[in-house]
Amino acid sequence: MKYIKTSVENNVITLTITRPQALNALNTEVLSELSTAIREVGEHPDYRCLVIRGSGNRAFVAGADISEMVDYTPEQAFDFSMFGNRVFAQLEQLPIPTIAVVHGYALGGGMELAIACDIRIATPNARFALPETGLGIIPGFGGVFRLGRLIGEGRAKYMMYTGKTVGGEEAYRIGLVELLAQPEELEEMLDDTLKRILNNSQVAIDKLTNIFAYAHADASAADFLQEAEHFKACFAHPDQKERMQSFLDKQNAK
Repeated sequence: MKYIKTSVENNVITLTITRPQALNALNTEVLSELSTAIREVGEHPDYRCLVIRGSGNRAFVAGADISEMVDYTPEQAFDFSMFGNRVFAQLEQLPIPTIAVVHGYALGGGMELAIACDIRIATPNARFALPETGLGIIPGFGGVFRLGRLIGEGRAKYMMYTGKTVGGEEAYRIGLVELLAQPEELEEMLDDTLKRILNNSQVAIDKLTNIFAYAHADASAADFLQEAEHFKACFAHPDQKERMQSFLDKQNAK
């Protein structure tokens, strides 16, 4: 794979998104590789935990790739949203615990990827946001529904309406991340968390993951279709193209 690197140690598989020149932004190719990797993880009988990381020191995943999205037709936008939703649903339905290790930016689709995992470990320099409203669109990969489930509907609405960026310490305080570690302590905290999981009954953890998957499966399918329809509608309005193009112009001017 070009953008997804894998490593395995002690029955733990790590997927690292490696597109650092674009801050690991999610385009169609990255999502396709991620889907394949997640499917292969689910089919492997020996894996007991999945860790997802971003390469480089600036970002976990800085969102979906705006340069790819800016000229989408409404129909293409719908397909992109449904594709991303299917990939993240694959992740959420895996029969093993999943952990996102977040440093730097986790914006838009990157934050949606993190909250599709079971557990999030972050550093104080992590930056979480769903800034889509500033680009004339809405979150399109399940964030509308998952974020409220995680931190409460009121806080989720506030983050989405305002596009506010939340740092690692505030994310820990509001329950957006479960564990907070200084950068030099991050690997130790991850290792400790993995050891705790691996030392427990695999049978019991399998049953827990099955229950969690069952609890979200039926509602998720209908929710994600509704989200994709509204995501599509945003791309029928000139506001989307104007805002995205303005964003890209500012990025290119730097």
